[in-house]
Amino acid sequence: MTVPSSCAWLRAALLLAVGLVVVGCTTRGPVRSSTGDEAKRIPSRVPHDAAVRPHFGGEAATTIADAMGSPLMAGDAALPPPPPPETARTAMATTAATSTATTQCPFGEPVPRRGLDFGDTERVVRAGYALLHSADLKTPYWVCETYTTASLRSNVERGSLSFKADPQLRLARAVPRDYAGSSQHRTRAGLFPIDIGHMAPAEAHSSSASRMQDTFYLSNAVPQHRSMNRGQWARLEACARTTGPVRGAKWVISGPMVYTERDVAFVTVDTLGDGVVIPTHTWKILVYRTPADELRAWAAVMPNEVLPENAQLDDFATSIDAIEDATGFDFLPRLDAAEQRRLEGTVQPIPCQ
Repeated sequence: MTVPSSCAWLRAALLLAVGLVVVGCTTRGPVRSSTGDEAKRIPSRVPHDAAVRPHFGGEAATTIADAMGSPLMAGDAALPPPPPPETARTAMATTAATSTATTQCPFGEPVPRRGLDFGDTERVVRAGYALLHSADLKTPYWVCETYTTASLRSNVERGSLSFKADPQLRLARAVPRDYAGSSQHRTRAGLFPIDIGHMAPAEAHSSSASRMQDTFYLSNAVPQHRSMNRGQWARLEACARTTGPVRGAKWVISGPMVYTERDVAFVTVDTLGDGVVIPTHTWKILVYRTPADELRAWAAVMPNEVLPENAQLDDFATSIDAIEDATGFDFLPRLDAAEQRRLEGTVQPIPCQ
């Protein structure tokens, strides 16, 4: 009697093992955690021994700080732009395009600071803006624009324009499907509805259909919280267009930021689609001349999260130096040192008309 019982037990165990193997074989591809492909580690741009770390009024919910490692910066003196990696390219080649880039960033394109690795990048220049695109982030690092009375004329409507992949980019880039379902996107912190946020805004380039269409390349956009993009950020964009009175043009630089006040080597941020980084903050710098020909500037940083509707733009004002410290770029490098210190070292109010 014991032999049949043992056989039955062995038969049952064998069937169970076969069943587990069969179930295991039905899995298609590697099993991934729900957040395994939804986060990315980005090097901090602030040296671990920095005496002061910029404060921008809170950290976005998309950030988690990792343990500190080795220092990332050998120094904070600005250098001329390093030669691009072999895998990087400049998405422009003509003298006319170079002239356009100079027009968009007349005080010099932002310069990477000493000791920082920004990965593979591509430079894109169009009639309305110039930008440096990151293949790692799949967003721009910065976007330069020039506003004039003529360029700000409202001659066309945005209508049904939609974002598309930038055909000038050859390295990794965002594509429309990355933003599919983004209005219901969830980060590790919960629901995070996303807008495709312009850095060079469409409303600032409505003087012609072609200039407005150029703002709808994803190289000119970052994932922004819907509430922030349509609220305080939209107010800041409008203020950049109306700041005055001015003499001549206004020059604007905007971009995303991955930042934490914690002393860390890497910042872990959420991503969208196929690795499009959701920034912790976005920032904007405006430079202009008064009617008396005095050069002035203001700067602002906004956390990429729900912001108080009753907040004033001055609540987000900061110094250009603080944005430099957090992003790792030196802005306005062609200004002489004394002028840079005057413009960049203080927090200025944000005047709107």
